[in-house]
Amino acid sequence: MPKLSGSSTLNPDGLIPPSKQWKFQWERFLRSKKRIDELKKENKKEQLDFYEIVDPIITLLQNCYHLRDWITVSKPKSTQKVNDLFKNNFELRCCRDELRCCRDVCNGFKHKKLTK
Repeated sequence: MPKLSGSSTLNPDGLIPPSKQWKFQWERFLRSKKRIDELKKENKKEQLDFYEIVDPIITLLQNCYHLRDWITVSKPKSTQKVNDLFKNNFELRCCRDELRCCRDVCNGFKHKKLTK
């Protein structure tokens, strides 16, 4: 049985060694990206319904946005390198906007109303 943290939250440490959790999140991102690519091909053949594509898009953006946290928590020694990477590469306007979009989708679909 996996370890539970608190009363209902699944703790990934019970399933995946902490040092490998960042890779697990990276692979989740890749799987969600692959699914979006498949949906693009399907959509070219026939027009997909909005509800067929919205969940995979939200999942992709959430996985992308949370990858940074997973890397820094799984590999604490890499925190400064990851922060530098994001700072140096996301200071470009287009990249900053894309990361903000991922953040906004994560927050918007997690919370009904933001209070902060």
